[in-house]
Amino acid sequence: MNRCLILISKKPIVIQIFTLVCKKLKIKLEVLNEAQVDHEVDILVVDSDFIDDRFNILKRYTSLIGAISKEDLPFELANDFLIPLPFLPSSLQDILERQLKILDKKTSSKVYVK
Repeated sequence: MNRCLILISKKPIVIQIFTLVCKKLKIKLEVLNEAQVDHEVDILVVDSDFIDDRFNILKRYTSLIGAISKEDLPFELANDFLIPLPFLPSSLQDILERQLKILDKKTSSKVYVK
């Protein structure tokens, strides 16, 4: 199943690492330089510059939301996973592979009623 990920970031190195890892994992990557999401996506990752009071609003557009941050987020920000800064491509790949497995479990456990 093809998965989609939106990355909200303006940092070239972050975008470059995500591009490489998503290509390797066969994840469709969409990069936004502002927190204006208007469609649903499997995974949404928000860079530290965009973690603000709109973070929980973004959660409505995704199954899993992650944050790129040097520290844990406050409890009121409902993130599903954290990508600690700084990160290497290998650690990002491990994190995204775990999230894909969680996503697969979520979608396979849904019961559809006609």
